Amino acid sequence: DIRMKLTGMRIGFSEVEKNTALTFMQNALDTGFVADGQYTDAMIEIFKKITGSDVALLSSDTACMELLCHVLKKEYGWGDCVALMPANSWLSVPNAVQRAGYMVRWCDISEESLVPSIANLDAVYDDDIR
Repeated sequence: DIRMKLTGMRIGFSEVEKNTALTFMQNALDTGFVADGQYTDAMIEIFKKITGSDVALLSSDTACMELLCHVLKKEYGWGDCVALMPANSWLSVPNAVQRAGYMVRWCDISEESLVPSIANLDAVYDDDIR
């Protein structure tokens, strides 16, 4: 039984939705395309029922990050901003942020927890950071 957890609720898929989801995933793996076609349309409708709003299926977390940055610029006016990123970030994430027009400022993190310390954040923080 395929289940999805969303905001604390357990959501079950019908047999048709399960088959559609599995077919979509297999088609994406077979073709390498995930952004268009009947399976994408079907998945968008499934998620629209769950969330109650329009959704976008993106090919990667990097594409999602870039789109999110563009939305922040357009909807909130965060144009000339700086994004703080851990120094050990995957290269694709800061690349996506830069492609969206933001500057990246690196911050050190704890090797044990992978979390920036307050002292490290204070050292790199200024009013341009969102």
